[in-house]
Amino acid sequence: MSAPEYTLKLASPSVERRAFARPGPRAWVRVGAAATAATVIVNGETVGRHLGAWTPFEFEITRWLRDENELEIRSEDVLHTTNGFLPWLGVRWTGARDVEIRTSPTAAWPPARQRSRVDGTRLLVDEQPFRVRGILHWGYYPELGDAWPSEEQMRREITDLQSLGFNLIKFCLWVPPPRYYELCDELGMFVWQEYPTWAAPLDDPAILSEYEDLFCNDAPYASVILRTMTCENDQIDPEFGRRLVELAHELIPGSVVADNSGWLCSERHGDFHDEHISLSNMQWRYYAKRVRPRLTKPLLLGETMGVCGANSAVHAAWQARAKDKETADAVGSVLWDPDNEPPAVLASRRFQVETLARDLPDAGYVMLGLRDEPTIIKGLYSHDGRLKYTPEQWAWHREQPDAPREFSPLSGPVIGPRKGQWKCRENLWLCPDVHVLDDALPRELIERECGFELLSGRVLSHCEGTRVLVELRDATDGRLHRHPLVAEFASEGRRQVVSAFRHDTPAGRELWEVLQARRGPAPEIGPLVGTSLVLEDWEISFDERAWQPIKCDTALVNDGRNVFEGWATYRTRVEYPGGRRILHCESVGDYYEIRIDGELLGSAGPRVGTWDGKRETPCDFDIDLSRGYHDFVVRVRDWRGAGAMVGPVYIALDLDERVF
Repeated sequence: MSAPEYTLKLASPSVERRAFARPGPRAWVRVGAAATAATVIVNGETVGRHLGAWTPFEFEITRWLRDENELEIRSEDVLHTTNGFLPWLGVRWTGARDVEIRTSPTAAWPPARQRSRVDGTRLLVDEQPFRVRGILHWGYYPELGDAWPSEEQMRREITDLQSLGFNLIKFCLWVPPPRYYELCDELGMFVWQEYPTWAAPLDDPAILSEYEDLFCNDAPYASVILRTMTCENDQIDPEFGRRLVELAHELIPGSVVADNSGWLCSERHGDFHDEHISLSNMQWRYYAKRVRPRLTKPLLLGETMGVCGANSAVHAAWQARAKDKETADAVGSVLWDPDNEPPAVLASRRFQVETLARDLPDAGYVMLGLRDEPTIIKGLYSHDGRLKYTPEQWAWHREQPDAPREFSPLSGPVIGPRKGQWKCRENLWLCPDVHVLDDALPRELIERECGFELLSGRVLSHCEGTRVLVELRDATDGRLHRHPLVAEFASEGRRQVVSAFRHDTPAGRELWEVLQARRGPAPEIGPLVGTSLVLEDWEISFDERAWQPIKCDTALVNDGRNVFEGWATYRTRVEYPGGRRILHCESVGDYYEIRIDGELLGSAGPRVGTWDGKRETPCDFDIDLSRGYHDFVVRVRDWRGAGAMVGPVYIALDLDERVF
């Protein structure tokens, strides 16, 4: 199946017509849903208009009736606040469904008795502690071209998910057909409804009536135990968010709701915390330390544990989007291949579930996601709708999971002889696409442990002229990037190997022995010289009174001391050689300000916001200082829990030189 175009191009308008005889003295036309702007016409006369793709509506048409009548519904796709996420997946549609002519108005269904409530930091369902084990569902059905699956498909999804240990479906930025709610009620699957406003301004009172319709649409179903008003939205007005929460509580008494989802405390009103975290296995062991002091309500990770299930970075650079031939050739097909799934995928999901259960036993999670789509190969179903796993493979996924495998603290050096010659690109290790380029290396060991015992969070840089033995591939910007992990070379005749992997663990030591035993010629790269200054040793403070030593490095190197929620200040004193140079900041953020000797040098990243940090964007600052000692202070706002100053941060004359 070819990938849909990643576009916001509007769907073509559609018109549906039907003839009907007068049904009685009075009549109403009821439409189950119509995308997105609908005009209802009876016998050539407009009887009403409706905006919004998801909820039912009806108009009385008595005054326009004849003995024989023609109904016309014109549907037009428009840009609208509640379009949801499907347009970003290449799915837009028009048309009306479940159209009926009725002889009386439809009676409103009363809200169901709510089965969920909050007890401190615990979520209760039917008065028992409930741990959400959810899956994220965007309503993505590329073969349909719309968001309305068949009953057979909906039943299959519910029963498949239950067989894999899931107890909840999060309808994320999508409102399913009413029958899906009914089936969840019947089959015992719980629902989290996240209404279809994504990263869009939410402050217009005119939208309140549409939200009222959305609330009334799912209120009758007892399976719906959680609701969020919008997703990852820095554009929601706090006061408007409060009004939405109050409206939900009014129309659905006892409902458990939140105004926003995204990052810890981005919700300002509501009944629970909702955070969307993407962490490597290394970072998960420090997550509870970061969030536990901030929790006043139940913590639900509304989008998390998305581990990519495809090699060659196809999760971001499928052929239809690739910007160059090399990327297109490398990524190949977007279809899932069971023989090509990295072995660490399921092991990583299990590790993250078990770590969260051990460290935050009341917290729930929603795993990304139900189905592969061209940019996110993280589904339980492949892009063409095949279930990838068996219940036996997910037998560990249950109410009380086992303890996670140990993730050893660092007990030795991470990197080889060229200290400082590395980068810490956090996003690369969320779904590591590691390729072994030399058959003499232990491929199975590297592929199995690259996300565990070998994981340092680093990649190498400035490896031009070396022989790369292992690399990590990434194509999140549409071009293929190859990040070396292990390289060998000769410098002035001396053979050397550099590795970004850990080598203080059993797997790391085994790999290092293989690397050290390699013989034969290696490419000569000349002398290893450089004038750059790596700013490795700092102090950190959260109140600018108490200070402790820290490395500008990963959470692993710091044993989590640089993982926090909020603001921190880093300081160091640098012996500067004098003159004009460049201060290079790799992996710092999410927002930061740099001062030298008390004077502001510059800043980077968004100071306000919650979910769109710029940690992965390196920044350079020109500096011109006198020879001698200078005080460097970096004030950092971190909200993603990956460590605010990971680095490296260094001062250079030439950014292309080999740092050491």
